[in-house]
Amino acid sequence: MRFIITIFLSLFILTASQAQKQTIELNLKKGEKYNQVVNATSTIQQNVAGQEVNMEILLGGNTAFVVKDIKKGVYDLEVNYEKLNMVMKLPQGEITASSEDTDSKNIFSMLLGELVNKPFSLKMDKKGKVLEITGEEVLFSSMMSKFPEIPQAQKQQIITQLEQAYGENALKGNIEMVTAIFPENSVKIDDTWSVSTKLEAGFSANVTTEYKLKAVTKDAIVLEGKANIDTTKGATESQMFSRVDIQGATVSTVKLSPKTGWIISAHVEQQMKGDSYINNPQTQEEMKIPIEMSSVTEISDN
Repeated sequence: MRFIITIFLSLFILTASQAQKQTIELNLKKGEKYNQVVNATSTIQQNVAGQEVNMEILLGGNTAFVVKDIKKGVYDLEVNYEKLNMVMKLPQGEITASSEDTDSKNIFSMLLGELVNKPFSLKMDKKGKVLEITGEEVLFSSMMSKFPEIPQAQKQQIITQLEQAYGENALKGNIEMVTAIFPENSVKIDDTWSVSTKLEAGFSANVTTEYKLKAVTKDAIVLEGKANIDTTKGATESQMFSRVDIQGATVSTVKLSPKTGWIISAHVEQQMKGDSYINNPQTQEEMKIPIEMSSVTEISDN
């Protein structure tokens, strides 16, 4: 009988703990460094004028976030790309680049090398929302001076594309996709909440993610996410596309540190499909390019 009572009490305590509400948010410390290691594999299928154009892109990077100050629940962070690498498998061949390939004459490695070790600042609240980014222009302000052989018009085109990828709006969306994942209120197991994020990378996309609290242990807080992605209709700021009409979905599993709220690990799968449009310079007519994209992203803190 004592054994049965002990089991009953243990089950009762376990059930009660699972029903307790949790406040899930960032709890970072001043002076500490928090790492984010990302490795993504993307497959892109396009149909250009009836011809299939397929490519595979592998991107990797280590980013460091150092807490410089904390005021009224807002973190003043110094952000620094410590390492970047890329492999592009194109119909014409393979392009490999690494920021660590400092002795190479590979222009892509040289470009990545110019992006690392150039810290910029951002302010982030406890829910992972980016409030402000400053100093991001250092990422590409002096980059083109390293390549005197490139014509000025081509330099300006590259700078514009970099600004679209690493400017304030683009950085805000990219960072929030990983950090702005927390509920506004306390939650218990199986509770859900929604987070909206806007991505900017030459074209705009609205991302709405529903997260669910799956488990809380001494080692990790486990979330599951399902997102819908919808590009904003209308013209884009991209020099490549006149407009895009793409929709997609993402599923993710995220493990957070119970102590800091920082991501320990995450697995993200994404599928997107739709049409992109470009202006044909010869006919001045708009050409539709069907496109399908899939990606798998792994995130860790080391």
